[in-house]
Amino acid sequence: MIYLNTVAVKTRSREVIMGNTVSDFIEALGKKNKDGRTRKAVLDQLHRITNTHMQLSFHEKQGDVIHKKLRNLTIVRELDLWWKEKDPTTLLFPSMIEFTEDYFENLMEHAVPLDERAIYALSQNALALDIYAWLAQRLHRLNKPINVTWKALKDQFGGYGRMDHFKLAFRRALKDVHSVYPQARIEEEQNKYFTLYKSPAPISSETLVPIRKVA
Repeated sequence: MIYLNTVAVKTRSREVIMGNTVSDFIEALGKKNKDGRTRKAVLDQLHRITNTHMQLSFHEKQGDVIHKKLRNLTIVRELDLWWKEKDPTTLLFPSMIEFTEDYFENLMEHAVPLDERAIYALSQNALALDIYAWLAQRLHRLNKPINVTWKALKDQFGGYGRMDHFKLAFRRALKDVHSVYPQARIEEEQNKYFTLYKSPAPISSETLVPIRKVA
């Protein structure tokens, strides 16, 4: 999903071409294992993404008036695959996945393209991937430094039970994130909180191409 979102934002197109074969797509994801089991798993995940539906909820209070808004969102408009009956993991023609207009508009308004090399490097570390995506989205939008407590971080990223276990895992993952996103300015202050500073996004907006409309 990270890969598909990133390609869509970088190319500014609702259509993401996945290659002539499943192996091409697996290679684009940075995976080395391209055996039948892996190809089958990738196709299964594509079908799961295609059938994913989300509901976004917005709630606020303005004086004595409550405003609540719900929005249903479907990710994929079309998934186009061709394969031989006896070998469903080998595709015959370039495969394509097309996002719905609503989902694509949300991506273009809010998402930040991520560096594919960073995604590959962190692909075996879920916490590091989460931190990388969080910093990529957060830092470039800051107007001034902000402090984030350990409790807020643990509430956001979850898991690990005890706070000392979470701190150890977070520091290790953050070190990995800094290795692929060195321009991210985040500093720990006296083991109490982290200070976030305005930083460049991983991918400059200058590298994006003009929006291409999909009929």
